[in-house]
Amino acid sequence: MEEAKSYEELLEEIKQERKKCKKNIKMGNWVFRPKNLTLFNAKARYEINLEIMTDSAKTLDWIFQIEEKSNPKLMDLENFVRLLSIAIWCNFYNTSQGVFCPGGLSMEVDWKEKEYARKF
Repeated sequence: MEEAKSYEELLEEIKQERKKCKKNIKMGNWVFRPKNLTLFNAKARYEINLEIMTDSAKTLDWIFQIEEKSNPKLMDLENFVRLLSIAIWCNFYNTSQGVFCPGGLSMEVDWKEKEYARKF
């Protein structure tokens, strides 16, 4: 059984994770650019501003738009979804489901303010 970590050790781990989130992160053809909140596909020259993904329906719309492009290998849907999840974690420190649709609830998301709340 693994030893429990001290409070200081956990804080240091969190600090290191947050440092990673300040730099560009690349997966496949996609790059998450945290400074301007975009996902960029370098090979397809395609950029998506995350600030327009303000709820689960708009986010799902983008996933389907990427999936329906004419060149699936170039658009690299699998890495797009993975990197989107990383971008969500880096911005909100929560999972994709936890931010956009916990328990099937629709949430309103504000990327700049790093806030999300139940949509009524």
